[in-house]
Amino acid sequence: MGRRANTYIFCGSVLAATLSIGLAVREPEPSYGGNTLTHWATVIYMDWSRGPGKQLPPSPQGVQAKLALRAIGAKAIPSLLRWVRWQEATWQPSARRAIARLPVSADTRHRMVSILDRGLFQHRIVPVVFATLGPEAAAAIPELSRLADDPTAQVSGCAIECLAALGPDAIPAILHVATNPAHQFRVAAISSLGYYGPAPKSVIPALQPGLFDTNSLVVEATRHAIGRIDSGTPATPPTK
Repeated sequence: MGRRANTYIFCGSVLAATLSIGLAVREPEPSYGGNTLTHWATVIYMDWSRGPGKQLPPSPQGVQAKLALRAIGAKAIPSLLRWVRWQEATWQPSARRAIARLPVSADTRHRMVSILDRGLFQHRIVPVVFATLGPEAAAAIPELSRLADDPTAQVSGCAIECLAALGPDAIPAILHVATNPAHQFRVAAISSLGYYGPAPKSVIPALQPGLFDTNSLVVEATRHAIGRIDSGTPATPPTK
């Protein structure tokens, strides 16, 4: 069999595998107005990413997406928690490299990678979705608190950011991490206070022991967090 035939077989195999994976991981999710939760979440994220922390007015598409997400409401929580729990499979980097070698158009490669990385994209945008839902997603706090202690850094870090995005109702869960000297994401939890809005000054006494911690990173994060909270100035959320 010639090289061209082998190439076609290879391309077909990778394409079939990618499509199969995309269909297999696409679990049911709520929808509104004929579009899925992922669609509306993507619009919200793209609108937010124009200028995180700059308080830019939402675009007309962003306004529509926020209305749609609020119409979905708490029904979105099971899907959003699944996005938080996402972890990259060991074979995915190899699949990306294989797609990059395919003799197809850049657009086709992009579409294949988008299918492959659907879970990764959902994982990246989920904190912004929780921030949009706000108190309507408060029922997710207990599970996010449990996931904040997950041994997998990727899951734990994402859960902490989602808690920060949920606002005042999640402050006790964030403080649980921020005041735990043994937690791998203690510094991230301290720094997360104020990501998506001002944190209440009532949290300052719980943070103050961190000013005298032996870890300089904890001291620095605590100093910045207390100054930010005391002034009522939100932090700039991390750009995904």
